[in-house]
Amino acid sequence: MHSDDGSVGGSMMGAFIALAVYLQLARAQDLSVPSTWRDPSTTLTSSTRVTIAQDCVDTLTAQLDTSTGSFTG
Repeated sequence: MHSDDGSVGGSMMGAFIALAVYLQLARAQDLSVPSTWRDPSTTLTSSTRVTIAQDCVDTLTAQLDTSTGSFTG
């Protein structure tokens, strides 16, 4: 937004500062993959893991509003 004298308004400067801060935070993230991700260890059996996953799906499905695609609760 420009004022009567043609200078940039405060809201534009605020938006620029917010963008600069956001970009610094995004750049500071560590997105490296841990070296252990390929060799997970678990004491759970395959059937136990499937049961846990199915319980999660059942819980989420019960809270899904199919008319809006959103979750309740």
